[in-house]
Amino acid sequence: MFEKGAFRQLLVFGRSLKRLGRTRGNQRLLILGERIEGVSLIQLGRLSEGVAILEPALERELGTADRERLLEVALVLAGAYLGMGETQRCLTLGRRILPLAEQLNDPVLTAAHT
Repeated sequence: MFEKGAFRQLLVFGRSLKRLGRTRGNQRLLILGERIEGVSLIQLGRLSEGVAILEPALERELGTADRERLLEVALVLAGAYLGMGETQRCLTLGRRILPLAEQLNDPVLTAAHT
């Protein structure tokens, strides 16, 4: 696990990518920046801020073909829900994401969502 200082630097990097994605109109950079920012906030213990960023990012990513990245974000988001005591939201997310994990035929990702 990284030290908190590394996640602070990663947070700055994610925000920079988001800004660059917005100014250049590059949706891929924007999504990547949001993902990095949200995960970094959660790792820094700022769960509600990270969730507020990852939830809309996850919704946008549901329409993309990048299923593996989507599942990685969902795992972090589910952990944040548990940390916030939001068990029902965690279960709902797991049920929603499980069919996507099964489509990948990756036993590790499938097991993480069951």
